[in-house]
Amino acid sequence: VDANGELRLTQAEAPHLYKESPSGWIPKEWGFGALLSWLEGRPKNGYSPQEAGEWTGIQMLGLGCLTNEGFQPIQLKPAPLGDKRLTTAMLAHGDVLMSRSNTRDLVGLAGVFRDVGTPCTYPDLMMRLRPSSETSGDFLQFVLRSTRLRRQIQACAVGTSGSMVKISGRIVCELATAMPPKPEQECILSHLSAGDS
Repeated sequence: VDANGELRLTQAEAPHLYKESPSGWIPKEWGFGALLSWLEGRPKNGYSPQEAGEWTGIQMLGLGCLTNEGFQPIQLKPAPLGDKRLTTAMLAHGDVLMSRSNTRDLVGLAGVFRDVGTPCTYPDLMMRLRPSSETSGDFLQFVLRSTRLRRQIQACAVGTSGSMVKISGRIVCELATAMPPKPEQECILSHLSAGDS
């Protein structure tokens, strides 16, 4: 999207606006590199204690909360009281979550956690990513759900089971991606939001 909010001319129409990258032509203003360049630290795995038998006021997300459409609070379970390790897996509104184990089609699904009204933790089959100041959770989710990144994730997933495979934080950090400057990210998100509406 150009400075006027319109689709940018293609590389064939305006080659001076583009530069080469390992994944092809990208706009000159965009960066290209490992995803870690746009994260605040490395991804962090969650924690999965035994589900409590009754309501405790704290909930744990199930793997089903990450869907092809992003985060959906559709699989919540009561967390046990008094387990101090839960504090390391507490979520904040806007955290980016990614599944680290699932079928090859579903591994690496990403979504932005939205407050559900009670404290929530995430399980060890998910990892939490914190975007750097150069991007946002919403844009990072869009990048992680793009066809190019999904193909990389599925290609790197490993496992002995025919049905379940895993990705690691290292794999996520090394995902190769192009990233526009933050003002253009916000413009792109605005267009995506309008399209969804």
